[in-house]
Amino acid sequence: MKILNHFLTIALVFAAISASAQYEIGAYSYNQSIVKYVNYDAKKIREANILTRTQMQEKIGKNGLPEKSSPYAHYEYNEQGQILREDFYYGKRKLQRSVSYSYNEKNQVVRKSVMYKKDKTPELVIDLSYFNDSLISEIHFTRNGKKTYGYRYFYAADGKIIEQRGYKKGKINSRIEYDYYEDGSKKEVRYYEDSLKLEKTFRYDCGIGNSLLSQKQKDTLTRCSKKEDLGNGTMRTIEETRDEKGRIRRVIYDYNLDQNWYETRSYDAKNRLVYTYRSETLPNGKRKVNYSLYRNGKEKRQHHSIQWMDSLGFFANQGMEKDRIETNTYSTYTFRSSIN
Repeated sequence: MKILNHFLTIALVFAAISASAQYEIGAYSYNQSIVKYVNYDAKKIREANILTRTQMQEKIGKNGLPEKSSPYAHYEYNEQGQILREDFYYGKRKLQRSVSYSYNEKNQVVRKSVMYKKDKTPELVIDLSYFNDSLISEIHFTRNGKKTYGYRYFYAADGKIIEQRGYKKGKINSRIEYDYYEDGSKKEVRYYEDSLKLEKTFRYDCGIGNSLLSQKQKDTLTRCSKKEDLGNGTMRTIEETRDEKGRIRRVIYDYNLDQNWYETRSYDAKNRLVYTYRSETLPNGKRKVNYSLYRNGKEKRQHHSIQWMDSLGFFANQGMEKDRIETNTYSTYTFRSSIN
């Protein structure tokens, strides 16, 4: 199976697991991620004078020899190392989606435009404005030339978000309020929808006794985290979320910094495995990753890969099925002239 499809599968799994959390994080996390995304590799790209980067995938035959190589993503960067345009190729390696970004004089991304297949007019346009150099104050979505919805954000003096308002056709139709403890950790998040009546409450107070989440409360979703020292340098973090029906979903993270490995196991409301993900460093410095997807507690899919960073610090990968290398993933580059 192609490595890209595995990445999409993993993304869908995480999306399904975190569906109940969308009330809280929703648009705010997504919109803030646009800013982080376009700047994530900017310093590295700028210092290397990279103009374009193409992620290639090479299919390996049963004889161990390359059969064909084709792109699945292409990136163009500005002089600051931020993304100007990205093209994604799926299926038969035909162009499926193009995304372009526009910036203001402060190098803040102010527009994201999305086109599908060979369309010349963006199907989706996202416009952003800022409270300061990093915090979004407003964001508006335009689909097929019509403004559809938008958000406004309000912050405390320390930069923590305290309120998000959602608008549809110019009228407020949702609101999220955030409260914090004195130490700055999150205390409660309240979600108001449609009629602006309270719909959901997320509380971050842990339960009493052996269970992280002890008391069931109607229309309240509680999220807790607990850390344990398992000895020999291995640490464990347990995160539990209880929905309004009292169902508990659990994710366990184990890691050992000295041995350089970590493992994630996700469980559904019936305490059955949903997925496992393990990464460990090999003697040659590369990472071995094992990923398994489960259905009703039974393993349905397993994928292995060897991962490393190339000489410019970008992701490279060998995808394996049943210990046979099926794909190589790597980047090719063009460079900006260093002469001004």
